[in-house]
Order: sequence, then structure tokens, then C-alpha cells
Amino acid sequence: MPETLFAEVALPLPISQTFIYSVPSSFKENLFVGSSVRVPFGGRKLEGYVVRTSSDYPEGLKGIKEIISVSPQGSLFDAQLFKLTKWVSDYYMAPLGEVLRAAVPGSLARKERKGIDASLSEAPPSWIAAAGQKERMELTKPQREGLELIESSLESGGFKVFLIHGVTGSGKTEIYIRAVRKALDSGGSALILLPEVSLSTQIERVFRDSFGDEVGVLHSYLLDSERKKNWLDARTGKLRVIIGARSAVFAPLKDLKLIVVDEEHETTYKQGDSPRYNARDVAVMRAKLLGITCLLGSATPSLETYANVKKGKYTLIELPERVESRSLASVEIVDMREKERKKQKIFSELMETEVKEALARDEQVILFINRRGFSPFVQCLGCGFVVECPHCDVPLTYHIDSLTLQCHYCGYRMKIVENCSNCKGSIFRYGGVAIQKVEKEIEKLFENARLARMDLDTTRKRGAHRELFRAFEAREKNILLGTQMVTKGFDFPEVTLVGVISADTQLNLPDFRSSERTFQLLTQVAGRAGRGDKPGKVVVQTYLPETPSLVAAQKQDYAEFFEAEISERKELGYPPFSKLIEVELSGKKEELVVERSKMLGAALKEEAHGTGVEVLGPAPHPISRLKGRFRWRITLRGSSHEKLKALLQKGLAKIEKKKFPSSLRLTIDVDPL
Repeated sequence: MPETLFAEVALPLPISQTFIYSVPSSFKENLFVGSSVRVPFGGRKLEGYVVRTSSDYPEGLKGIKEIISVSPQGSLFDAQLFKLTKWVSDYYMAPLGEVLRAAVPGSLARKERKGIDASLSEAPPSWIAAAGQKERMELTKPQREGLELIESSLESGGFKVFLIHGVTGSGKTEIYIRAVRKALDSGGSALILLPEVSLSTQIERVFRDSFGDEVGVLHSYLLDSERKKNWLDARTGKLRVIIGARSAVFAPLKDLKLIVVDEEHETTYKQGDSPRYNARDVAVMRAKLLGITCLLGSATPSLETYANVKKGKYTLIELPERVESRSLASVEIVDMREKERKKQKIFSELMETEVKEALARDEQVILFINRRGFSPFVQCLGCGFVVECPHCDVPLTYHIDSLTLQCHYCGYRMKIVENCSNCKGSIFRYGGVAIQKVEKEIEKLFENARLARMDLDTTRKRGAHRELFRAFEAREKNILLGTQMVTKGFDFPEVTLVGVISADTQLNLPDFRSSERTFQLLTQVAGRAGRGDKPGKVVVQTYLPETPSLVAAQKQDYAEFFEAEISERKELGYPPFSKLIEVELSGKKEELVVERSKMLGAALKEEAHGTGVEVLGPAPHPISRLKGRFRWRITLRGSSHEKLKALLQKGLAKIEKKKFPSSLRLTIDVDPL
């Protein structure tokens, strides 16, 4: 009688448990650890992943069901990649099934879906093509010395992390290209991670110019069929350079020798839902498990990364000057508190004058404001009532192009109100400044403006990013107005002026990282000016001109900012001097959320007694209701991740007997941003 085989299967469900299924004899030859399988679960059929096989009958289990089908692709994970996903599951306290699902293209297990066409059939813009030619240019002395260190690491092998800290325009991409060439020449492959999907097309072209058809992309906006093809081509070795956003950190490249994380400080590397991993940190761990070289690049490194340099964990490569001895743009801060406030104008006199003069010289301008819509809130002047989202505790934003009020959190929208729902009044104030209001002001102020607006609302259509940048590069447009999309990664030599409409948006957030993010954002946006032969200028409007992060950004002095900020973090006990885990409880019944949050908080505080771990909260989330669910959170702070994790597990086990109802959702965020 043939021996029965059993498979332990991880399902992409918000539970840590795995499930046992029997393997039909016809599947035995095609089933491996890492195979995708279809299994019955309750009344459903789900896709899962085999994490272990055994011929021993599992004791205590009855009515074991059979696997329905097995993917013909074989194991989707080699031993090292499978080890990485298990580390992600363990460190981020995320179900293994959800991690494994995040690591593979959906079409390997599910039906195909529509996506954004990422084909490269059209000719690349000249500024992108030119970037690919830079490899033939002579390196600066700091570039050459840094590259020698990296090439030595690639030759000798072993785990090593380099931070390439270079001012904007200092030639970090050129080092990436040459390091990738070294990795490929030794028979290996390379992985390039980017913080934004919108950057992948231009970077891909730069790398294709050097490495041809060995380059492929992986990100969630590709058509599923293309993503699947690139994933499989990477696994077989046909593609040896993969460029992608967050999820590409799991790309199954053969003989991986080099991982590059560009703009390593960007918060977009952090996954917003389960599994809540940070792709930068996963990249470093993958390099460690493989024993290879990892490059982190940024003009404004995160404090955690730079602290690792100070501790000797990472090796620093400094690029203190722009290539071809180009000077950094000068930065001028405009205090909007006094005379400018009285005028109630979006543009200060200085900003207006500088824009007019740049356009008169036939130069280009980038203007930045980090708010979508026309007005961030609409208020009744009769009673002061602000129109809010019925599902989230946030004001609705007025969008003038569609005459709607929209929630940027849940997507709710409604036609603009004619009468106040509170007092029936009909006079409203459209308060605050957002990108559509700035757009209208530009059309009024600057007669010769040829404006391109770049935000989530103007880039929804397939190819919209590409067309906007093509038009700006071709100088069909002379002003590019945008949200955060325009602050990084783009190189337009005719841009001589960058204007920041309001530098205060980030500063007003209840977040210990708000100063760091403000400094990073302003330094990055300043780096868009003066990248050609003409000098650049940056004008920053603010109501908080003495803020240390603004002062440091004006000087573009990272060292000054780091020393001031790291001292404050140390005094307050925030990362990198501590570890954080955030626990959130949410549900549709507020009383139940509050009651169970307090119950969990009490259990955690009892367990934390004498351990040195702080339990902060429970308290309402800053946005206390989101998508119809009330939210409370508890934050654990302590000296080590292991200590926090152990305490959280004990606290959860303590209240498990009281059974949280299924209507409540508990989420765990390790190293929250």
C-alpha cells in the first residue's frame, strides 16, 4: 500500500495557524515545499503554500481533506527566499501565508487582473536616454573611491552594507550602474529597489541602456501577465537585473550578488497593510542571509540608517559635491506670518517675482504643495460647521474640477453642498490651500505659464505619468506643479527655480518623525533645481521659519540636522534608541473597541511590570474613525524587539480566554512609521 503524504499549508488569512491536508498520489511528484496549492477551507477554495511535507499521520486530527490542485510551477521559493519569508513572518508578527502571498505575483495563483501598461515600445525621452550614457563619463574622485570599496566587497564576498550619502545630483545612480556591471560580470544578478512605481520606467531605461534585455521590472501596477513573466524570467536567470518597488524585494533572482535600495529613507518602503514589512530592512536581511553586498542610497538618510553608520554596522561613502562641479541651489525662506499673511495670497512677493523672471528667461519651474484638491475643508460661515466624511473623522476636501467633496482616506465623495446640514445656511468658506487652488492662481498670475499638474488625480490614467514628463522634458510645459511625486528622482536641466508653497504641512503632524520628514522633503525638492549648467534657486514659504529642520534644510546641511535630531531622540527615548510595536484595535461599535482596548492595555501593563518595557495608551488613534471603524491603539516601547514581542505575545495570550469577537480587528505594526 503506497505511503500517504501530508502537506502543511499556509493560507493567506489573518491567522498564524497553518493547516494539514492529504496529498493525492497523482500530485506527489509535482508537490514541493514552496508549491502553490488550491485547498478546501470551510465552504471556500483558497490558494495556499506548502511549508512542510510529512508521511507521519498528524495525531489528534480527523477528517483531513485533500489538496484540490497543485501549481505546475514547482516550488516558488528557493531555500534562501523561503528562509527570508519566514524571517519576515516572525519579525513583523505576520501570518506566513500573507507573507508568501506578498512575495509572488498574483497570477501564479489567481486569475489575471487589469493593470497599467508598462511596455517600453515608445522611444525614451532624451533626458532619460542621456542618463544612461553617463557611464562613459569620468567619475569624480569621491565616486571613484566609493566604487572601489563596493567592487572590493563584491569580489571578496560576504555581507556588507554601504550607505551612499550623496547630495542631490552627486551621481549615485552612476555608482549603482557600475556596481551592477561588476555583479553581472562575476556571473551574478542584481536587485534595484525604488520608493515609487512612477520612477521605475525612467530608471529601467537608464539600466536598459547599459544592460539591454537582461533588465526587467516588478511592481503591482504591471499587467499580471507581464509581472508573472518577469518573475519567472528572473527565476530562470533570463533576467539578471530586476528593478521594482517594495514587493520586488522578494524577486527570485538566481545568484543574487547585489541589492540596491535607492532613496532608502522613503516611508513608501513600509507596507501599509499586512504583512507590514519595511522593504529596506528586508533587503538588508536578505543580503545578510545570502552573504552579499547591499547599497543604501540617499541625500537625506533616515536617522536609523545613519546611526548604524555611526555604530560601525554600515560603511559610509560620501559624495559631498554634485557632478561636473555644479553648485547646490540657493535656498531662501519666506516668513509668511506678517505682511504676507495680511495679503491673504498664495504666492509671496518673492515667489511671484522669481517665477515671472524664470519664465521670462525661458527657464522651467517646479512648484510643490503636498495637498490634493482645491480646499482641504469647507466651513459654514453661519455656524462654523465643517463638512466631514460620514465614515472617517476627517474633513472632506473640495475638488473644483468635479465640484465634489471627497475623502482621501476611504474614497467617499458627494456633490458640493448648497445648504449647511447643521444650520441650513448657504454661505461657505473654502479654507486652506491645496493644489487645484494653486493651479487657478498660477493661471491668473503668470500670462506665459504652460502648466502641467501632477498629482494622484491627474495620473490615474494609463501612461499619464509618462506623458506629463514627456511634455515637461520637451519644454511644451514650463511649470510643473505637483505633490510629493515631483520631489525626487527627476533630472530636468532647464529647471532653475523650485517653489515650496507651504513647508508646514508635515510639521503639524503628531509624529516624532515630523521634523525628519520635513528636512528630507525640503532637501529632496531643493535638489530638483540647478541640475544643468544654470544655477538653481529654491523659495520656501513657511509660518514656522525658525524650526530647526527648516534652518538645516536651507543650508542643505545633513550633519547639522542629524546631530540636533539624534540628541532629541535620545533624550525622549525614541528610535534609534528604542524599538516600537504598535497594536491597533478597530471595530464598528465604539464602546466595544474602547472596552477591549482597555482590557488589552491592562494585561500588557501587568506583564510589563519590572521588564523595562513602556506601555503607552490605550488611546484613540489620531484619526479615530476610518472607513466606518473606530480605532484605538497601544504602543510598546523598549530596548529590544525580542523583549517587546515576547511581552505582546504574553499579553495577548492572557486575554485570549475572553475571546475577542470577530467584529473586532487587531493589527500589529512592528517598527511603525
